[in-house]
Amino acid sequence: MTDVTQVVACGGQKQHEARLNNTNSVDWRALIQNDQLCVRFDNSATATSVHVSTWAIDDQGNGDLTSPFEQDISAGDTACVCFSSFGMRPDGVTPMDACLIHVNVTNTDNPTEGVEIWYSIYSQCSSD
Repeated sequence: MTDVTQVVACGGQKQHEARLNNTNSVDWRALIQNDQLCVRFDNSATATSVHVSTWAIDDQGNGDLTSPFEQDISAGDTACVCFSSFGMRPDGVTPMDACLIHVNVTNTDNPTEGVEIWYSIYSQCSSD
């Protein structure tokens, strides 16, 4: 399975960015460059703590590449998740060059109220 860990920052090329709320869950296609990609969550515009669940899915319908990575993000904070070591496609010949990123967000301060955060997908992870 693909590795997933929390990192300090994301870098490289920004591939996608959007607002994410707790009433909408969408898979976003991401290109894998240098066998990694990074998702940055920005909760700096809310006064609400959130719980985020993130995982990678094969974009050719072959199932999940990772288990959900669970993390809490306090109001006013950011967090980054790195996906790496994608390896080969199921054919054993072709390297993984894209996947789907799935994210669910929950308002942990008040689960019955809506919440919206910003997230971005980047081509590189950073531990600095």
